[in-house]
Amino acid sequence: MKIQHRIVSAAALWLSLGALSACTRTPTPPPLRSLRGMTDSSLLCLASLDSQADDPAAERFARPIDACPDYDSTDGESRSLHALVTQPETGEVALVDVQRGAVVDAERTLPGLSFLPVGGNPVSVVSTPGGSASFVATREAGKPGIYALPTSCVGTRRDDQPFVDVTSWAACRLPAEPGAMQILIDPLLRTSCADPINSAVDSSATSPSAQRVDCPANLAEEEGPLGQRKLLVALPT
Repeated sequence: MKIQHRIVSAAALWLSLGALSACTRTPTPPPLRSLRGMTDSSLLCLASLDSQADDPAAERFARPIDACPDYDSTDGESRSLHALVTQPETGEVALVDVQRGAVVDAERTLPGLSFLPVGGNPVSVVSTPGGSASFVATREAGKPGIYALPTSCVGTRRDDQPFVDVTSWAACRLPAEPGAMQILIDPLLRTSCADPINSAVDSSATSPSAQRVDCPANLAEEEGPLGQRKLLVALPT
């Protein structure tokens, strides 16, 4: 009976030690998201006030691409070069701070890095010359299309902005899967040399009803070359 009691006690001690080691074992943290194979990228010049330059959620302003990098320290704003990078495996677009060599976290309330959701299988991205908006072409099965991303909402979400999902962007459906895209500048026609070059701009495009309050973008007023912005999209099939 004593031998049996010792065996039971030893077994109980072994189980206790096993349970203790299981409780004290360091849990394996879930892997953080990182950039995966991209299909395309587009550069943006983003500016913020000097006083908010280090705040990832600071309001960003679009600037023409040739305004980056920032060599002027007296204009009250800090400009940095960024890149929008397609993530076809996850149906997203990531924003990368090129000058700091860091991926921008779009949603700080979630663990790890968050990117900008668009349609499935994004293959091409382009930005307007003044940086006000970018366009992403996607090859989602049965729903090929183009998503318009205002630059005012491509960075880290501020507390006063709504959460971003695929329905946050204006979009249009295409008749076939898209390929590469390019932004073209179409100089507006003048009837005489005295006519302003932007006299033919449709006023409805700049009306308050045409602007989203949470993600504004007005291509008619962006900096850069004058003329209508047009999107050239390849349809390989």
